[in-house]
Amino acid sequence: RRWIRCCRRSRRSTTPHLRARSARRSAPPQQKTVTKTVKFNCPKGKWCTAGLIVDCPLGTYNNETGANYQTACRPCPEFSTTLNKSATSILDCVCQPGFMSSTAADGSASCQCAAGYEIMNGVRCDVCSAGSYKPSVANAKCTDCPIEHSTTLGTGSKSESACVCKAQRFLADAANGTVECALCPVGSTNCTEPGVELETLPLLADFWRS
Repeated sequence: RRWIRCCRRSRRSTTPHLRARSARRSAPPQQKTVTKTVKFNCPKGKWCTAGLIVDCPLGTYNNETGANYQTACRPCPEFSTTLNKSATSILDCVCQPGFMSSTAADGSASCQCAAGYEIMNGVRCDVCSAGSYKPSVANAKCTDCPIEHSTTLGTGSKSESACVCKAQRFLADAANGTVECALCPVGSTNCTEPGVELETLPLLADFWRS
């Protein structure tokens, strides 16, 4: 009997190839840095310089973009201010306390002292003192009562009709055809309050009009 010697063919291992393929799959993706230059436009209500963004201060506004100078923040009209920084419109300007908004015939707006108030030292509105009045909205002074020895019953008067004679005097016809604040007759009248006229002249007891 003849014996044939045979050998089993060995298989070549594929493990190294699998490892190499697996290594290629798990490699992290390559990253690239892309630099993009974007033009910066300074927003409204601010001005920009050297990379800084600066708010327009109170009392100013800027209604345009791209400002790189401080004077781009325009001041509000006289006697007005803004309630916050970074205002973007003249409409953000409001009248300071004591002033009121007034519109002229040409449509322009300004801040004026109300009737009964006068401009004081060019910076504020003060109420008209007793003995004076102011009928209109304007940055003007109050007018003194026109008749000598006359006054008003309080402050903030808005009309000449608020002027009355002071205490101890009454409104009477003058010799020149006008009126005056004449002294009340002593011993027969009781003019302790201002605003007395001939028709309302208070008489003491046992006296009557004739």
